[in-house]
Amino acid sequence: MLQALGEMTTLTGRWLRSTGYVGAFGVDALVHEGRVYLTEVNPRFQGSSLLSSHLETALDRPDVFLAHVGAFLGVPAPDPRTLAALAREQPPAAHIVSRNLRAQPVVRRGDRQPPAGVECWLLPDPGTAVHPRALLCRTVVRDAVTEDGWRLCGDVASWVATLPEMLFEGAAPARAAEGTI
Repeated sequence: MLQALGEMTTLTGRWLRSTGYVGAFGVDALVHEGRVYLTEVNPRFQGSSLLSSHLETALDRPDVFLAHVGAFLGVPAPDPRTLAALAREQPPAAHIVSRNLRAQPVVRRGDRQPPAGVECWLLPDPGTAVHPRALLCRTVVRDAVTEDGWRLCGDVASWVATLPEMLFEGAAPARAAEGTI
């Protein structure tokens, strides 16, 4: 599947280039019955670009932001790596996006912090209201969060489900509480 996704991403990049696009892009894909399907092309930075940058830095490789600038300056792209090689070489990490699922704003609690080993990026200051459907935070865990790539580990499932309630007054539990991603 990683090989198929890698080939799909390369073809997408070539197509974007043929239309005159230069720079960073992302693809979204789904796996169904062992086949990889392209669902969306995003000719821009992604919500996961910052975490990707951290992972590339750990490998002493140019990140997506440097490669993007380099593309506009005519600098050759970094040596390509297969997705399978990247999966083997990069340290484990997960990026989880939490949104306010309530119909009314919720307020960041000042007395609560995320669990140990969990980073919350873009977490608003205590007392700040977050409107419905708006981003509560981006949670980063620098470890595996699934048992098999699909089912959340038990401890991860429990804190993902309770993180919004733990950090925000009036927040609804996360939908990830179902235990799969």
